[in-house]
Amino acid sequence: MSSNIETLDTETPDFSAFEVISHGFDHSQYFQGCGLFRSPFNSVVTGAGGCEKEALEDALEQMAGNGASLSLIEQIEKSEDWSETRNEEADAEEMNEVHYFLSIRYNMPAAR
Repeated sequence: MSSNIETLDTETPDFSAFEVISHGFDHSQYFQGCGLFRSPFNSVVTGAGGCEKEALEDALEQMAGNGASLSLIEQIEKSEDWSETRNEEADAEEMNEVHYFLSIRYNMPAAR
């Protein structure tokens, strides 16, 4: 997990704060998802891919589509050395349903 949270001040959201949750490999039918309960964030995206790096790229694309700032997206992308290790244990048929899941929690300004 990667995070740049310094305090949990929910009164004034920090638009540069984020939390990356690397869930790992899971079957798409059983993945529970990721929420915001008890977090200082107001937005979450979850990416899926064949490895951690692909899941991150998927989540970052969703953030961009939601209007997140480019500087925040770049900060998250550079925050760690993202793994490209794939799940070699699953057979080819099962791999269609097994993905690497990664979620990003962050704050978006309120819509006007």
